[in-house]
Amino acid sequence: MLLVASLLSAIRRSNSDLTFSVISCKNLLRKLSLLFIYMASFVVICCVSRDMFMRATMSV
Repeated sequence: MLLVASLLSAIRRSNSDLTFSVISCKNLLRKLSLLFIYMASFVVICCVSRDMFMRATMSV
């Protein structure tokens, strides 16, 4: 009986660890996707501003 109780306790503990791992993985993916969006926006802004600067200097 004690063996069954300890086995059930271990299963519950591993399930909660797995749930925590899935939540942590989702949070990490969310942060990485936000970082990717931020970096992509930064690159687009830099390219557009560089293009505008080049056009302004060419027309002078």
